[in-house]
Amino acid sequence: MTLLEAIVLGIAQGLTEFLPVSSSGHLVLLQKLFGITDHVLAVSVMMHFGTLFSVVVYYRRKILEMLKKPFSRFNILVVLTAVPAALVGILFSDFFDSVYSSGRLLGFSFLLTALILWLSGRSTGSGRKEEALGVADSLTVGLAQCLAILPGVSRSGTTISAGLFRGIDRELAAMFSFLNSIILIAGATALELPDMFSGGIGIPAHILLAGFLVSFATGYAAIAFMVNLLKTRSLRPFAWYVGALGILVLADQFIFRIFF
Repeated sequence: MTLLEAIVLGIAQGLTEFLPVSSSGHLVLLQKLFGITDHVLAVSVMMHFGTLFSVVVYYRRKILEMLKKPFSRFNILVVLTAVPAALVGILFSDFFDSVYSSGRLLGFSFLLTALILWLSGRSTGSGRKEEALGVADSLTVGLAQCLAILPGVSRSGTTISAGLFRGIDRELAAMFSFLNSIILIAGATALELPDMFSGGIGIPAHILLAGFLVSFATGYAAIAFMVNLLKTRSLRPFAWYVGALGILVLADQFIFRIFF
């Protein structure tokens, strides 16, 4: 993998991890487009670390507040959102690995994301604050997150939309989603580390560092953009983009067969 490829993948990972357009789906697309096959796992791990740190830095004050009260009700609700996806991801890891590597469901997954984002535009998400959150909210977000294990289904899009469907305040729905991503990104990255080291990293340190820094910077920018956007607007504009992408991918899979 070249430095330029690592930078492009870092930008894609950072932006699409938090914009509701599916980071995994875009990474699959870019790997297909550029024919990237070498050292993907090592760079993927470093880029995920980058997006992990972007959430930690952006929400540092909230995280410090949470650490001071580790067993608070809000903390438990955040952790609870990660449980369904963690169980599904572990139990069906072989299936999801095969789907990711083949990309065969990518087009349909993009269309599913578009539908969820479009429907979320009906929700005002303007009433319920942090103190009103409950177990039902966590489980709804957690179950929605199970869909996002599929490449092409946006994790941020489905979880924020789930929060909006539950009538949660827009900014709080975003924070709830992004704080939850810390658990999932850290867990997924930890699971990838043994495979990464067992096969040998085989890639220069400066390329890994570039992937990390670029994904961190773009991830932070994407979080800030999403938080500000949700204060006044819905996620529907992203539905048009993801829907068009899904149609293009399906056209290639079933008609042109250039990349898939």
